[in-house]
Amino acid sequence: MSVIDAFLDALWLEQGASDHTLAAYRRDLTAWQAHLESHGEALVAPPPARISEWFASRREQGYQLRSNARLLSTLRSFYRWGRLNNQVASDPLTDIKLPRGDAIRRAGSRHAGTALRLRSASL
Repeated sequence: MSVIDAFLDALWLEQGASDHTLAAYRRDLTAWQAHLESHGEALVAPPPARISEWFASRREQGYQLRSNARLLSTLRSFYRWGRLNNQVASDPLTDIKLPRGDAIRRAGSRHAGTALRLRSASL
């Protein structure tokens, strides 16, 4: 069983995570693992600088704040679980901060307003 599968099993057993949540976590962790492997690095021991580099790359690719915040939350949960279950030696996210909730809400509101204006204009 892979470390990702073990983590997802734990989420399902301990927290009753939904199929939707488990699928989203799997996508996030698989993408992160592929990124690490493309640099010759392992999921269980990434250099902290790689995380900042990946998020900067995602911002350049147009990923929104909410998407990156969700991804960071997934990674934070995974590495916290990994430390508690002796799957990872250290948590590479120790110095990485989640965006504040009000910043995420503002970003979401800005896009919601744009969608409403476009909808109104089409009517």
